[in-house]
Amino acid sequence: MESVSPWVEPDYASIPSDGDLPWDAAERDLVWPGPAMIMPAGLLPDGKPYSRDERDNATRICGEVVTSGVEADGVVQAYDRQQDALRERAGLPYAVRGSNGLEDLPETLRVIEQLHREERVRRQRAHRSRWGG
Repeated sequence: MESVSPWVEPDYASIPSDGDLPWDAAERDLVWPGPAMIMPAGLLPDGKPYSRDERDNATRICGEVVTSGVEADGVVQAYDRQQDALRERAGLPYAVRGSNGLEDLPETLRVIEQLHREERVRRQRAHRSRWGG
């Protein structure tokens, strides 16, 4: 039996198109290149760890196939900036270097888990109201 992930599914539709990206760099960092959801240290929007392949990581971040290595590097770097900006806005500390690479403190991880539970509930309510259920 497969365990249920505590992380919400990535909402790739929430990523603005190029024409809708904010001009302000700080605002853009909050909404691009991945879904604007704080993830635990070392995890991509799909709730799985980074792979060794930057093109794979970039594809998993933005929900679109990325074939260029240079573009992939840019997407991964932008995702790291996005996560830092989202954490800063939420008042959460950056991850710390641990024995397994970057890790969140237990308190930080609990807050991130709560944010994901709240997002899951918000999505369920939106789905029910949309479908009249």
